[in-house]
Amino acid sequence: MSELKPCPFCGSEAAEPIFIGNDHARRRKVTIRCKAPGCTQGITVGAVKFSHEWCHQEAVKAWNTRATDTELGTAKARIAELEKGLEPFADTFNRHDGMLPLGVELVAISIGDLRRAAALRNKQDEGSPREE
Repeated sequence: MSELKPCPFCGSEAAEPIFIGNDHARRRKVTIRCKAPGCTQGITVGAVKFSHEWCHQEAVKAWNTRATDTELGTAKARIAELEKGLEPFADTFNRHDGMLPLGVELVAISIGDLRRAAALRNKQDEGSPREE
């Protein structure tokens, strides 16, 4: 068996691969999961025409694949850029229990922020009289 790297998400050891089906079955697949309780990360490779050995090799290759330093650096730089764009709004955001007041435009905003803003708007709409 090829050497499995630790879980890319939590760093725990990988469990032994699980083989489903056999080379005579119509379908076969190999699953590799993290051993840590609560960590749900895993990879499954299945095939109709290829052997279990091929599925195993592909699953190990996928499990052991990590983001390159360049990709990781690019992602971290983008996160820092987005966080810097939110800095001017931090005080306003914190003063409203984590909800952005309506009318504040951001260059970058998370989906969670959009959901919280929609919930705030719905709450405000319910509490104020509607114009006819």
